[in-house]
Amino acid sequence: MIKQTCPRCKTLVEINEKEFTPGENVVRHCPLCDERIVFVIPQKDTSIEEENDALKKELEALKQQINGLKEDLSQAQNNDSVASESDYTWTDTPQRPVVPPQRMNNTYPQNNRGNGQRPTAQAPNNHLVPAILVTLFCCWPLGIPAIVNAAKVDKLWSQGDQFGAEAAAEDAQKYIKYSLICGIIIGIIYFIFIISDL
Repeated sequence: MIKQTCPRCKTLVEINEKEFTPGENVVRHCPLCDERIVFVIPQKDTSIEEENDALKKELEALKQQINGLKEDLSQAQNNDSVASESDYTWTDTPQRPVVPPQRMNNTYPQNNRGNGQRPTAQAPNNHLVPAILVTLFCCWPLGIPAIVNAAKVDKLWSQGDQFGAEAAAEDAQKYIKYSLICGIIIGIIYFIFIISDL
């Protein structure tokens, strides 16, 4: 509804803007003093609607990419479980499995970070859920590398590459922070842009 006050008797006159064409000038008369009142039907701002449509399309594409990554991750985990079962060989006596010998070494290799710390006994956090969330709601160009590194953590840990798993977890956490910061900055800029247009 568009409301306008009569310049002569100060009576409030209103019309329904949906009944007219945007940009049209509608003339009405005051019911009390018969003063001529001109209503201007505002133009519709389609730029926000087009931007929302584009964002929806990008979100759908991101969802498809995430579903593909989840399928790849589940397939990789299944392959790892099959490979771990094939590591055991059996002799003629079925009750005594023979485990492949492992190299025992009191020293621990240097990882790619160069700190030479002893590996932990528990698998590091892969940060997969935060990586997916920042990809969907913050900055997807930085969220996708976070998902990729998060997906590597469990795979590297199951293969015995403890330092590689820890490095992938640190990289995933790093990209999550960068994506979150970029999302906050973009949200602030978008909010200022909306406020300035009002």
